[in-house]
Amino acid sequence: MFIDDVITMGIGALASISLFVAVVGFIVWKDMHKR
Repeated sequence: MFIDDVITMGIGALASISLFVAVVGFIVWKDMHKR
């Protein structure tokens, strides 16, 4: 039971981190192409 919770939390953390990285990368990419 405990391992399932850890895996679920890990997947959630990975998803939120990857989403954050994607948003930041998109903003930086747009900023670079503005110049």
